[in-house]
Amino acid sequence: MKIFRCSVLILFVLLCSSCGTIKSLNHDNGEVEIKHSMVKTNCEKISQIYSGVRYDMCLLDSERKSSPPYIIDPLWLTSIDIVASAVADTIVLPYTAYQQVKNGDLVVEK
Repeated sequence: MKIFRCSVLILFVLLCSSCGTIKSLNHDNGEVEIKHSMVKTNCEKISQIYSGVRYDMCLLDSERKSSPPYIIDPLWLTSIDIVASAVADTIVLPYTAYQQVKNGDLVVEK
């Protein structure tokens, strides 16, 4: 039973993680959209190398539009995603390094 709970927790974390990496790799025009209902980002552009971590950092280092109606700020999940994005970004590092040299930085759409 303990192994099952641990497996479910690991699966849940893996399914919810690396959102920053997925969002920053999914672009066609050299732009990445960093939008969240609670914040307005201050980032103008991000490097394609470790772009998932940079995406998450842009969310954390942003202006709050309003205070959250919850006791716990939902953006705390972003700090967890930074670790998972770092792992995913390391896996796709050869691809993102090539894209960085070929296309340059990603422009942030706000």
